[in-house]
Amino acid sequence: PTPVRLPKGKRVMVRHAYIFGRSLEEDVRLLDRAEQTYERPGHPISREADRRPFNAEVTSVASRALLWNNDVGGCPVVALRGTTTPEDMMLNAATELVPYERHSAARVHAGFQQAFANLKAAGLVEMAIGAVGSAACCGGGPGCTAGGHDILLCGHSLGGVLALLLALELVLLHRSLRVTVVMFGAPQPGDAAFAAFVSRHRQLTVNRVENTTDMICRLPAALEFLEPECADYRPAGALERLDDGDVLGQALQYADRALRAAVDPATDARDGWRRLLKVSSHTVEAYRANLRASRVSMEERIQERTMRAAGFAALAVSALGSLAAAAGEAAAQSQGQSRRSVSGGRGRNSR
Repeated sequence: PTPVRLPKGKRVMVRHAYIFGRSLEEDVRLLDRAEQTYERPGHPISREADRRPFNAEVTSVASRALLWNNDVGGCPVVALRGTTTPEDMMLNAATELVPYERHSAARVHAGFQQAFANLKAAGLVEMAIGAVGSAACCGGGPGCTAGGHDILLCGHSLGGVLALLLALELVLLHRSLRVTVVMFGAPQPGDAAFAAFVSRHRQLTVNRVENTTDMICRLPAALEFLEPECADYRPAGALERLDDGDVLGQALQYADRALRAAVDPATDARDGWRRLLKVSSHTVEAYRANLRASRVSMEERIQERTMRAAGFAALAVSALGSLAAAAGEAAAQSQGQSRRSVSGGRGRNSR
């Protein structure tokens, strides 16, 4: 294919082919599990979600964790809830960087660490370890090995950071445990030292899935104009960025709905907050749509690479043919010159 030349300074957003070792179906199901943690009376989850009864639950003042045994890939799954209550928002606002309790050289978000401490006190770690060691999980063996991990952790928004903190707790307690974390639209958990501490553990796989216009993924660092210390925040884990498509059209549409919800006295304030988040493609629905769209992107990329490979092969064959023809012409010319030189020598001898 002919490459497209762009004016200097122009950029093109290309949807990424999915790079993680899991399948798209598995990550869509993990997103469904993350969404299920939000479910409460009067607020059912999306009809598109794969809803399955959970096996255990841990709740604290400002968060919730659900466990499914023998779920994705035959492994147990623990999903943690994102921001929902006023208590969650208060913890989100506590952006001070404090020493990480398991590694004092690294610093983490004070509110996130407190939210995890609340869940830990409620028995979160014991629930996760019990799921891995249970004879009922993963087809009857202690510690499933399907997919290269023993347990899967996931969460949306704040839940993604809590899943990461739980993963670190698990691998620090059990060095042989292989843990995979998938964070959907998660904010930045700590500083560069914390991100390095996360990457140091080889048995821990951390993937962060982000929509291109999700402003939550850029927090708290984007708040450095209000609090200079926020500039020290860094993301943790391998990034898979998803394209949002018609960002401007979506933003205008959802901004209009959010404004209408804000001025309507009959509208729940939480519903208005959720609609505002849609402007940044932070909702679970936006992530589900973009995950499914990435499948099309992957097929398109494979097709494009196949076409390029075919084009390269045709070019190589053509080049080899040209080289062979040139070599044949050169050989013919060389033979012609040698014959002329031989015949010329015979003529001189006869004279």
